[in-house]
Amino acid sequence: MSTKFLANTALAAVFLSKDAIYTYAQYTSGQLVEIKGQIPAPSVGDLRDYSAVDGSPKRIPLPKTDKNPKLFTPLAAACTSETVSNLLPSPENYLTGYKRYVFYVDKDNYLSVAYTKNETDSWTSENLCADEKKVTCAAYSKLAAVKIADQDGRDVICVYYQGTDDSGDILLVNLKDSKWKDGDPKLCDPPLFGTALAAVKPVPGTQSSDSAYPVVFYQQNTLVLTYSQDNKNPAGKGFSWPCIFAADSTVDVTPYGISNKGEALSGHGYIAAVEDGANNWCFYTSDDNYVREIGITKKGLWMESAPRVGLDRTAVPGSPLAAVLSVQPDVPENIVLFYLLRDTDKSINIYASTLTRVSAADIDRWSASPGVSLTA
Repeated sequence: MSTKFLANTALAAVFLSKDAIYTYAQYTSGQLVEIKGQIPAPSVGDLRDYSAVDGSPKRIPLPKTDKNPKLFTPLAAACTSETVSNLLPSPENYLTGYKRYVFYVDKDNYLSVAYTKNETDSWTSENLCADEKKVTCAAYSKLAAVKIADQDGRDVICVYYQGTDDSGDILLVNLKDSKWKDGDPKLCDPPLFGTALAAVKPVPGTQSSDSAYPVVFYQQNTLVLTYSQDNKNPAGKGFSWPCIFAADSTVDVTPYGISNKGEALSGHGYIAAVEDGANNWCFYTSDDNYVREIGITKKGLWMESAPRVGLDRTAVPGSPLAAVLSVQPDVPENIVLFYLLRDTDKSINIYASTLTRVSAADIDRWSASPGVSLTA
């Protein structure tokens, strides 16, 4: 079928279950769409590759107001999966089922959200109001979102964006107990204006002290790939803990040199990340126009190289990326990586490749299945 995706539409994805993997993108009309996919059950041969459920993107019905997404809006997504979620306002607090959130920037550069519950076609949209004030993003800001648990085990959704001041600092708003609040402190290591953002739960290698704050991957203004976890210590003072994957050793940070500079994150390249409970995995677009992977071990060490993800077709130059970890009982984990390709009719389409773990001596790698069109 013909598609109507923007040529460089942002991508976002969430994993609810093997039968419910949701991907989000934007049409040329400005409308946001949701595409449902799945990982087939293990009983279907040995295949656990991603497949589209029906190949028909569903438009997210938003009222025609200034709250609509701007063209080329950044996207991020998160979901709740608790039977009873503290994120839902009363009396909904006692309802069961999933709730999906899609974050975007509206035409006035306000951070906004659309959300729905279960499999209904009813969506609610609103500007995020943190501490009763609308959240204004920089015009160049990207977004990242992740659900974590606080020290009491309650759900918290964290959304990262770049603010409007001259520093380009990465700021945080979080949803807890049905209220949006400004997070603190900010990431200021310093970021590139318009950097891609990806956020994941911390694992031992990337976790600073006992902090539960997410780990955020982004690009510094020196173009190196960075991860950072900021939190507040008992004295109330914020601190940052960055680690860098750099193209050379001339950068005034702690670089991890690589022999082939083509492996470096391209300027304003895209980033996606997942965590598997033991390691953080980051995917990015490189200077030599490949999608590459790099892992961080339990000891906080980056892999010595960033191998190409073995996609059967090269993604469009500078393709946006999204990734989810597929977790199923008694089944090896998979990563589903989403990216853009040009179809034979020259239109832009979204593809997914399922990555399967390959054990290695130092840190596992991932082999890629052939790409599957989300709109086939």
